[in-house]
Amino acid sequence: MNPFLRFLVLSLSISLGLTLAIEIIGALIAGKRGRALVIVLLVNVLTNPPAVLASVCITGLLFPLPAVEKLCILAIEAAVVCVEALVYRSWWEYFWHPWRLSLALNAASFVLGTLMQLLILF
Repeated sequence: MNPFLRFLVLSLSISLGLTLAIEIIGALIAGKRGRALVIVLLVNVLTNPPAVLASVCITGLLFPLPAVEKLCILAIEAAVVCVEALVYRSWWEYFWHPWRLSLALNAASFVLGTLMQLLILF
């Protein structure tokens, strides 16, 4: 297998697994149960792989400059928060504050994921 493809598959798998673990735990803390947890899981399966793929491609291939990389990652994360909040909003009976929930879960996932990356690298 091509080394870049192997890296991409590994990155996608690890990122999705960690994101699901963090956001499901966050949703449980927020009091979500049953169907709401399934929706959180499916929303992350929908949004995480394209976000990671965009992040790897944009920051690694197109804009390898650190300042531009940070802006690209923030734009990608903002788009994910918006998409997830809109999906949660469409299931209003399970999510009364979809924007707050989406922002909180994604912030937790982003911060904890970044800390894990730092621990692995150092």
